[in-house]
Amino acid sequence: MAVDPLWEKYRGLNTYQYAANNPMIMIDRNGKVIFKAEGTNPEKMNTLTNRIIPFLRSLESSTINAIIDKAESSTTKAFIHIAEYGDELKSGVGYQKLTSDWEKASKIGAAGITKASNGQGDIVLESNAFDGITDTDDGDINMYAPSLMAVIDELNHLSSDAGKIEEHRALREALLKEIEGGNECLAPLKGLIEELGKHDMKDKK
Repeated sequence: MAVDPLWEKYRGLNTYQYAANNPMIMIDRNGKVIFKAEGTNPEKMNTLTNRIIPFLRSLESSTINAIIDKAESSTTKAFIHIAEYGDELKSGVGYQKLTSDWEKASKIGAAGITKASNGQGDIVLESNAFDGITDTDDGDINMYAPSLMAVIDELNHLSSDAGKIEEHRALREALLKEIEGGNECLAPLKGLIEELGKHDMKDKK
């Protein structure tokens, strides 16, 4: 109905190109300014979006696909950051500073998650743990890397409000049920799936 007041600033974009067609790396909170999320490594983010997420979908798991679908939706948007040990980050859903448990991240691959009141949130993956997913001789996805399960685990936390221990239990049971039902693609991940939530029970004790 009117000329875009910012057309001179973003001449190469049209109204259908949210975050410059790169919503996993760029942020556009109010339609007036586009900027890169802090703590995001573009090369590794491309690996995540172009290889790991499609790989997770290739496991033919209805549980995993539903979690990814929700995390990628506009209402439950996941802002994913890949950071070096000790990095300071700013949230993708606000200006607050993210806190990260880096010691735990080096073991399980996920440094932290924050959730905003609108349901959107941040997921932080520690860089070295993330690298383990693709550090194989042939450059393929290493499906035995603990941090691979951490990716889907953190996406699951973002899309659920059940509570951490309950979310781990529900995810573990749903995936194991799919394996028992004959999902051969998930079968090699059974060991990692069975480990989901075990550290929570240790912390609880």
